Amino acid sequence: MALTPAQKQKRYRDKQKGAGKKEIRAYLSPDAITCYEDVRELSGWDDSTLVSNAIRLMYAAKACGQVQLLNNWLTEHKK
Repeated sequence: MALTPAQKQKRYRDKQKGAGKKEIRAYLSPDAITCYEDVRELSGWDDSTLVSNAIRLMYAAKACGQVQLLNNWLTEHKK
């Protein structure tokens, strides 16, 4: 019996949840889209890896007290 696309999606999501992963979605500003495309081209990461690493990097910046420094850089460079 062939699976419908909805069944395939559900099976995939269940598999990802079983692996401890969580899906996150958001709307990006035009500036963020430009940065996203630059990072994707330079790193070769797929969407999932890019978002996962971005969150991990932001956490590291917070843990090291560097969030304000990064935010100031983004503001100064209009990103």
